[in-house]
Amino acid sequence: METQNRVRHWLWALSLVALGACVPDKPPPQERILQADTIGLVQVWTKTPEPGYFIGPVGVTDKLALVTLERGFEGLLVAYTLATGDAVWEAPLSLREIGAISVDVSPGIVVITGIYGVTAYSTETGALLWRTQLGEGHVPVLTQLENDRARVYYGETLFEVALDDGRVEKSEALGSLVWRSSDVDLLRSLPNRTLGIERSTGKKLWERAAYTPTLSDNRPPQTLDSSDVIIPLEYRVCLLQLRTGEDKWCVRGVYMSNVELDSDKTEVYVLTEAFQLLQINALTGNIDGQAAFEPARLPGTGEHEEFLNFVGATGSHILIGFGDSNQLACLRRQ
Repeated sequence: METQNRVRHWLWALSLVALGACVPDKPPPQERILQADTIGLVQVWTKTPEPGYFIGPVGVTDKLALVTLERGFEGLLVAYTLATGDAVWEAPLSLREIGAISVDVSPGIVVITGIYGVTAYSTETGALLWRTQLGEGHVPVLTQLENDRARVYYGETLFEVALDDGRVEKSEALGSLVWRSSDVDLLRSLPNRTLGIERSTGKKLWERAAYTPTLSDNRPPQTLDSSDVIIPLEYRVCLLQLRTGEDKWCVRGVYMSNVELDSDKTEVYVLTEAFQLLQINALTGNIDGQAAFEPARLPGTGEHEEFLNFVGATGSHILIGFGDSNQLACLRRQ
């Protein structure tokens, strides 16, 4: 399933580049409205891109919403203020960034992952800082920001790219590596097992039945702290203890967006198939609240059609890109 999800994702990204104007038409825009809410949200603003542009992956800083917009072979990275939705700057995306896979934010820098590699822009001005090509596409790609580097899972190779200048610090064959966090590697092991290995010593910390992240939905697992990582799995989200291999909690469901840890690292947000936004306590796994958006299905969308939805969150604001209505919604926690 992991391979299927990763392949499905990069095929989607590749299709945006290869098909250009042949991307399937989306239904006419119709605003999705916040209805029942136990989180305590206010819908601050909504936006629909200019005709022909479609919303891609999003990211957030404490003040800005960073949104990729694409139209055929054209693309933009646009920064809006979270408070008002006013555009602050926009930067053109090259063909290397069209079909963006993720938008990841580190202080002062936003990293766009595309099917050819990674590109960085200044969050303050939108200026291009660096662009690093890692391959020729046609492979699954995911990026993980950790400390001062971007760790890019690119096909069968793992790259570590310096955030200050985009240089490739090192690369290695991915092999059986599923995910690397802190000093622990998650490895696939046959038959149908997952291992936790202490990287500094090579010591096996634990072994359990297959526990393979889907590595889909445009965002990888997210590190809560040095010992715990939030991992999206098929039909559930879990907080894995890296040193023991045990789950602190799991929340089951069918999800339609990336799993987003807010910038305060206190709450996890994810959009369900019924267009309910869940607010999950990052430490306990309790559902702290949920918000429903209507309509749950827009007129003209087929039952089996799939649209990508994107979620970004700070401690105070939540940004949602609805793929079917092509609508960007910013909400504020009261």
